[in-house]
Parts: sequence; structure tokens; C-alpha cells
Amino acid sequence: QQRQATLKLLEAKITDQDSRLSLLHEQEKSLHVLLNSLNKPVSSPTTKTVPNQPSFAKRAGSLSWPLKGKILARYGSSRNVGKLTWQGILISAPTGNDIVAAAPGKIVFADWLRGFGLLVIIDHGDQYMTLYGNNETLLRKVGERVTTGDLIAQSGDKGMRQHAGLYFEIRHKGSPTNPLKWLSKKV
Repeated sequence: QQRQATLKLLEAKITDQDSRLSLLHEQEKSLHVLLNSLNKPVSSPTTKTVPNQPSFAKRAGSLSWPLKGKILARYGSSRNVGKLTWQGILISAPTGNDIVAAAPGKIVFADWLRGFGLLVIIDHGDQYMTLYGNNETLLRKVGERVTTGDLIAQSGDKGMRQHAGLYFEIRHKGSPTNPLKWLSKKV
């Protein structure tokens, strides 16, 4: 009887993990579709480099942190579901903390996306984008230009991994890259 009960618990856990894994794959696919639509060329460039400012590609290791806090999940680490890994970093913060733009650019998405909550995406030109997810409040609209340190959102409550804070990604040509290689060493 004890074995049967244990087997039932294991089967339920496996089913739960399979559905969670399937859901995470769907969420990643939704983000990929969104990013592909945002990367499509338009009649005029979405973001021009600000005069006397280095291009985004030259900012590696010097971007501003979007939020101060402890890193709860690192880029490339396991999500503890199948073989999925984190495509960005999860930064702990109380609900309602200010989130700022890591670099100058143009807001190309500011809305809710399943799995990412309220999400802001900033286009920095040359097919570089930063993503700020799990927000409680969005403070900018699509089409607005921002500079480094501009307030864009406020951190949300218990979204990803059941922790309050910010989910932050950097993408180049739609592919994720390690944000810690881009952010300054000082928080």
C-alpha cells in the first residue's frame, strides 16, 4: 500500500512537471514570436544611436543595472524543469521598486505577455533589445524614447520562481545573451 501511494505521488509529480515543462516551452515560443515580429524591418529605423554615445555593442560590461537586488536565478542555470535553462537573470526586490532602463533606446513593447507578466522591451538598435519582465506597473508606452536610468516600470510580486523582483534579459538578433557580461560590475 505504501509503494502504491508513493507511485501515485510520483506519477502526479511527473504529470505536473510535464505540464509545467510544456507551459514553459509555450511561453518561450510566445516570446520568440513576439521578438521576431519586433525585429522585422520597418520603413524607418526604430532606434538611432545617440550622438557622442557608444553603440550598444560597445557597452559590454558597462550597462546600468535596472534594479538593485540579489540575483535569484542566473543566465544558463537550470530552471529545475526538464533541460530548460534561464535565458536571463531574476533579481530580487520588494514589490513596487523602481526599474530603470539599462541603456538608451526606444520602447517597442509594453504590455502583458503570458509567463513574463507585464513586460517592457527596449530596442537599442543594431538588433539589441533588453527585456524587463514580472513588473507590477508599466510607466512607459510603446514609441517612447528612454535614456540610461530613466524610470520604466515597478517590480512585481511573486511571478517567476515565486519571488518578487525583476526578470531581465538581453537579446541580440533574437537570441539571449548573458546579462552579467553586459551589466557593470557595480550594482
